[in-house]
Amino acid sequence: MMLMKLLTPLLLLLSSFSLQVSAAPSCDRKDRCGFRRSTVCRNGVESCAFFLRGGTCGPCPTTPKGPRYLYWVKGDTQDPVGEGNGSIGRINLDNPSETLVLSGLPLITAALAVDSSTGDVFVGMESKVYRFKADLTQGIVIADETAHGLAVDNVNKKLYWTTLGNQIRRSNLDGTEDESISTKNAEFIAIALDLVNERLYAVECQSYEAYVCSINEPSCTPLGLSADCTSCIAVDVPAGKIYTPQPDNFLMRADLDGANAEEFSFGELLTGVAVSPSDKVIYWSERNAIKMKPTDRNAEATNLLTWTDDLAIYSVALSQP
Repeated sequence: MMLMKLLTPLLLLLSSFSLQVSAAPSCDRKDRCGFRRSTVCRNGVESCAFFLRGGTCGPCPTTPKGPRYLYWVKGDTQDPVGEGNGSIGRINLDNPSETLVLSGLPLITAALAVDSSTGDVFVGMESKVYRFKADLTQGIVIADETAHGLAVDNVNKKLYWTTLGNQIRRSNLDGTEDESISTKNAEFIAIALDLVNERLYAVECQSYEAYVCSINEPSCTPLGLSADCTSCIAVDVPAGKIYTPQPDNFLMRADLDGANAEEFSFGELLTGVAVSPSDKVIYWSERNAIKMKPTDRNAEATNLLTWTDDLAIYSVALSQP
C-alpha cells in the first residue's frame, strides 16, 4: 500500500507527460513547397524540404521579397540586323507607373528569362546569351550562342535554352558545364519548365507542335497540340495548364498532357506569354502592347502597356511567377 502511495504521483506525472506528447501537432503529407511530397515532422513540429534533381535534399525555396516585375524585350522587325534599336524593359506590377528601359542595344532575339530567386535577367542578344542584374545593369556574356528560347531552373541553378543547331541545352547560371539534353532532330524554339514533374515544354517549328521533354533524359514527345512558331509558351503547374499561341492569333490553353485544349483569348500577332500562378493572371505580348487577363477564361483582357512606334515586343517574363 505504501509503495502504491509513493508511485501514484510518479504515475500521474508520466500520464501527464504522455498526454502532452500525444497532443503534439500531427504532420500532414501534402506538398507544401510546390515540389515533391516533402512535409517532414521533427520533434512534433512541421517543417518542409524539397528534393532537388538527383535526389539530394534542401530547404524550401524562400518567397522572394520586394516588387514583382514584368520584363520585356523589344526590337526592330523592319531592320532585324540593324544595331541600336533593341531594348529591355521592366514594369513594377505593384506600382505600374514605375518602369525602367535599357535601350540602344544590338539585335535582340525573343529569348528572355528571369531567375526569381535572384532577380537576374537572361537575354539572347547579338548571337550571345547575356545575364543582367534585376535593375538591368552589369550585363555579361555567359554563352557564345544564339538562343531562341530561355528558361531558368532557380532550384537547381540551371539555365536552359534552344539553339540554331536544333538543340535544347543546359548549363549553370554562369554558363559553365554546358551540355545538350535533346538529341531529337527538331527545330525547338520556345521553352518552359515544370520542375515539379521534371519536365520541359517546347514549341517545335517544323511541325508547329508543342512537345514535352524529360529534364533528366534526352527524350521529347509531341503533345498533339498545335503551336505557332514563336518564342512563346508558358506553364501553370499548380493549375495543371499549358498556354501557347496559335497560328490564327489566339492563345490556347490545355492540360499539361495536351488534353482539353480550349481557346483562352484572342490576340494580334502574339509573341510572348507569362503566367503568375499565385495571382492567377496571364500576361502576353502582341506587336505593340502587353496585355493581362485573369486565368478565368470568361474574364476580359486589359492593356498593361502600349506603344505607338514601329518596334515590336518580342517576349515577356516575370520575376516572381
